[in-house]
Amino acid sequence: MKLKRKTRFARIGAPITIEIGKNEKVLLRNGQEIEIPLADNGTEIRLRQRFSPKMAVKENDSFVIVDKPKTVLIFWFIIVLIIASHLLLPFDSDLLWWLSIIGIVLVIISFILPKYELQDSKKTLS
Repeated sequence: MKLKRKTRFARIGAPITIEIGKNEKVLLRNGQEIEIPLADNGTEIRLRQRFSPKMAVKENDSFVIVDKPKTVLIFWFIIVLIIASHLLLPFDSDLLWWLSIIGIVLVIISFILPKYELQDSKKTLS
């Protein structure tokens, strides 16, 4: 099985851990591609992050790890919301206080959401 990482925003410098089966783990840096030998009947792999499902894979499969654009857009929208509200609203405004609290809660939630996903490389290229 071939596995390639092509992330742009999610954990740019940090390696991503991929769990293969029950005992094996592989670290993958951005732009890195690896070939993983599997048993004939296949095995399950999982990206090590919250809410990441296990996928059954076979020897001839090829996957690409990519960013989840929705998570990236949500995070940057929240950051722009917080900064814009602090620049445009008066300091003693109740709306500023509520937007700040909502923004902080949403930033925390965005860190819990999965930041990347496995895609079949045949679907990614087409």
